[in-house]
Amino acid sequence: MKPFPTSTVVLLACLCVGGCRSNLETVKPPHVDTEAARLDREERQQFDRLFNKGINCLKWARLTEIRETQLLKYKAPDSEELMQTVRAQRLFLEQAEGCFREALRIAPNSMPAHQALCQATAKLGKYDDAIEHGLLVLEKAPSRMPIYRDVATAYQRKGGELEGSERIKCYEKAVQIILEYAPRDGDRLNQAQMYAYMGEICFELAKMLTGPDRIAQCDRIIRFVGGYLEQYPNNPFSKDMQAMVGIARDIKVGFEMGYE
Repeated sequence: MKPFPTSTVVLLACLCVGGCRSNLETVKPPHVDTEAARLDREERQQFDRLFNKGINCLKWARLTEIRETQLLKYKAPDSEELMQTVRAQRLFLEQAEGCFREALRIAPNSMPAHQALCQATAKLGKYDDAIEHGLLVLEKAPSRMPIYRDVATAYQRKGGELEGSERIKCYEKAVQIILEYAPRDGDRLNQAQMYAYMGEICFELAKMLTGPDRIAQCDRIIRFVGGYLEQYPNNPFSKDMQAMVGIARDIKVGFEMGYE
């Protein structure tokens, strides 16, 4: 057999070297399942289990809340069925709270877990906890718009348990949060609901205030609730908004005519 010409040998050598170099450049190091990687994977899985369990508990709590509302229509407040429903709702909320707290020990910076914990603790009446976790989400992830509803509600409900100036401060904070974040909420239903809710809080504030301070709350209703109504006249809360704005205007006219 004749030997390959020198040119052919050189060509084959170049192809081999080029191919080998190409393979060496694209080859990936073998996967090493280190202890740290394994622990990280296990923690993520544990976080997912806890978070998902907490979300399911929140869903069941919501279902029991709906059931409670239905039972209140035809059952006595102290009926056994209604009391069992209330106890079940609280149990689901407490389980949800526990799951989210454990999940946050694994991933302290998880904004979904902070938001879910805000919802659970607010429904349990732990308003300071709800406000703490809700404000953290507003600071770190303001794009998670529904959280402002939870924080505003927590402030308003906390205020409902206080008296005098402390109640006023909480109600004012709730209104400020709604006015800051509601305009950015792309969900029209959320927007309408929160402007109507803001109007209700302003009326509560007006009852606790006198003179120009009371009228300032009426001006808020006229400006923001009325302004939203002009922009979106067919929203689901339009009738409530029209009534609010009408009452606010009547109060303001009465004040200007000398009637407190």
